[in-house]
Parts: sequence; C-alpha cells; structure tokens
Amino acid sequence: MILSQTTSLNVPAFFTAHQLRIRLAVIVLLCLYLIAYAADITWKLIPAPATDNTASSAARSATALSNSSSGSQRGVDINQLQRLKLFGEVNKAAPKPVEQTITDAPETNLNLILSGVVSASSQDAGTAVIENRGKQAIYAVGDKIEATNATLSQVHPDRVIIKNGGRHETLMLQGLDFTKRRAQPPVIASTGNRSASMSPIRDDEEPVELSDEAIAATEALRNKPASFTDYIAVTPALEGGSMAGYKVQPGKDPSLFNSVGLQNGDIVIQINGLDLTDPSQAQEAMGELRNAQSIELTVTRNGEYKSLYLDMPEQ
Repeated sequence: MILSQTTSLNVPAFFTAHQLRIRLAVIVLLCLYLIAYAADITWKLIPAPATDNTASSAARSATALSNSSSGSQRGVDINQLQRLKLFGEVNKAAPKPVEQTITDAPETNLNLILSGVVSASSQDAGTAVIENRGKQAIYAVGDKIEATNATLSQVHPDRVIIKNGGRHETLMLQGLDFTKRRAQPPVIASTGNRSASMSPIRDDEEPVELSDEAIAATEALRNKPASFTDYIAVTPALEGGSMAGYKVQPGKDPSLFNSVGLQNGDIVIQINGLDLTDPSQAQEAMGELRNAQSIELTVTRNGEYKSLYLDMPEQ
C-alpha cells in the first residue's frame, strides 16, 4: 500500500523533471518518420533504372541506326549533286576583249591636224600630236581630244583612229592623202648602214647652258610632258612620202626653243642617237626625255647635219 502510493507519486514527478528531454525525443522521432515517408514517396515518383537487357537493346538500336545512316551516305552521288549547281554557278572573269585593228574607218570631218605620231607594236601604247584650233597637244590612247567629244583609239605610222560619238574615224598624218589601207611601219634593214649614212657633222660646241626661263620650262616638262607643244611646235617632215623627221618651230613660249639653239624649220631626226623615223626608237626616245641628264639632238638644217647638246637641270 505504501509502495503503490510512492510509485504513483514518482511518475508525475519524473515527467515534470524530464519534460524538455521527452519533448526533444518526440520531435526527433517525428522528423525521422517524415524523412522516411518523403523518401518513399520520392522513389515511387522516379522510374526504376533500366535493366541490362534494356540497355543492350537500346545499344543495338543505336548501332543499327548508325549503320543505316552510313549506308545512306555511301549511296549519295556527290558528283551528281555538284552538277546540279544548287547554289548557282560562279561567274568566271570574262577575258578582256582584244580590240581589232581598224583599217576602213572613214575620214573624220573634225577640223583637226595630226602633226606627228609615235606608234608602237602595240596599238594602245602610241601617242599623237594633234592640233585643234591652232593649239597642239600630245595625246595617249584613251585620252579625250580637247574641245571635242572624240577620244584617241589607235595610233598607226601614218594615221590615228579616233572614236567620235561611238563611231571610228580616221585622221591622217598632215601632208598625206586619205587611204583606207594603212601604211606599214618602216623596216630598218641595216642599223649600221643607216646610222652611218645619217652620221651628223658634229660642231665643236660646248653643251648649251639653259637660261632661268628655259630651266623652268624643262621642270614643267618633267611634271607634265603633254605641255611640250607649249614650247616647241612639231610637224612631220616627209620626203617622197616617207617620214624624214620632225620639223620644229618655236611654241607660244620660245624660251626653251631659243636656249637649245634650234632654229625655225630645223628637222630633228635623232634624239640621243635614237632614230625618230623608226616608231620603236621614237617611243624609246620619248621615254628617255623624262629622266635624261643630257640630250643630244641631231637636226638637218639647210641640207646639213648638226648636233645640239643640252645639259638638263637636276631634278
């Protein structure tokens, strides 16, 4: 009786003394239960991993698909696809048209005078001295002739072909009659014999010293060779229908003409030993004039040969 009362009295006292520990234990057990329940639900939602048989089947399917794709690729004709030009065809650069030699162009009605030509083996490499309204100028192939709508198209030994309003026309060398058959370049049979026959009687003169005006003129010529005709006017000199040289006259600025020692009516036949009656040598002579430090002019004057020497100022 006494023991029963003691036990009943001790239980409430035990819970009272250990209340915090008991609550903590209950909370821990509840958390463990919730975690286990959540894990069970999670595994039910996630599908089970594939078995070995399933993996092997998937691998075999992938291999079969790869083999089928490879077989299809081997069956494609690449060359046939390229011939279809699915992306169009690359435009190849068209070859530059070769301009034909024009021999039957009608004579021009333009009031132009062809004073001289420097033709070459290539028709697009020559130059021409053309006078228009009393003013001479040097033109290269493709240049527009001043105060006209015409351009220089081709240069031949006895004529030039100009393009006037889309039409080709012939301008003959001054002193020559118009013919549809163009003259052929002169053939130099023997350079040695020709040079011997044209050897000038050299004067014992010192090289000419240029005046200040002439030096300014030469510098202007280096910068703008086309202005040559402002200082010296040239016209072809013909003998028996053949080119004998170029007759020179003072231009609108006679300073250079007078300083060189030229006289009105002199016929220049050589420049630095290059024969001006030969188109190829004449072309070479024109190129030398730009960089030459000294110039030797061979002229005929009153039937006699005469050499003139000129020291060019340094550039």
